[in-house]
Amino acid sequence: ADKLLTTVAFLYMMRDGVCSLWVVALILAREFAVSGVRMLAASSNTVIAANMWGKVKTVLQMLTILFYFFAAALAGPTDVMAVSLISSALCWLVALATVFSGGIYLWQNRACFMQAK
Repeated sequence: ADKLLTTVAFLYMMRDGVCSLWVVALILAREFAVSGVRMLAASSNTVIAANMWGKVKTVLQMLTILFYFFAAALAGPTDVMAVSLISSALCWLVALATVFSGGIYLWQNRACFMQAK
C-alpha cells in the first residue's frame, strides 16, 4: 500500500510540474525490479529482507512528499517558487537514492537470477 500511495503522490507532483517524468519512471522501474526479485525468491521459498538503503530511499520519498504538500499548502504567493525548486531538488535526490538502493538490492540478490535459469 505504501508503494501505491508514494507513487500516486509523485504522479501528482509530476502533474504539478515539480517532479520529472524520469524520477517517476525510475521509482516505478525500481519497484517492479525489486518485486520481481522477491517473486523469484519466493518461488524457491526464500525470503529477502529489505536492506538499509531501501529504507533510506523510503524515508527520502516520504520527506519529499510531506515537504511538498505541506509547504505548498502553507506557502504564500511569494514562496511558491522556492517550494517548487526545493521540491524538485528533493525529487532528484529521491531519484539518486532510488537508483543507488535498487542497484545494491539487485547486486546483493543476484543469486535469485541464477536460480531462475
